[in-house]
Amino acid sequence: MIGNIIVNAVLAGILFAAYSWTPWASLVLASLSALAFSHIFIFDRAFLEEIAKQGVDKLSLLIGAGVSYVGVIVSIVALLVLR
Repeated sequence: MIGNIIVNAVLAGILFAAYSWTPWASLVLASLSALAFSHIFIFDRAFLEEIAKQGVDKLSLLIGAGVSYVGVIVSIVALLVLR
């Protein structure tokens, strides 16, 4: 449980650090992360069914995906405001 929280916090920290550097870097990293999570949700059904049996890991996966998708949205909005 604590490990999952730490991993999601590290993901959020990396995206925030990239956003602090430039929104373009954050957009690239968040997009890659979102694509990785999307690949798991769409193509890796066996892994997803295995995770579904464990509530904590399923929640961690959903939180990580949410952090990535929010990172993409925040980066796009920041780039639109800068233009």
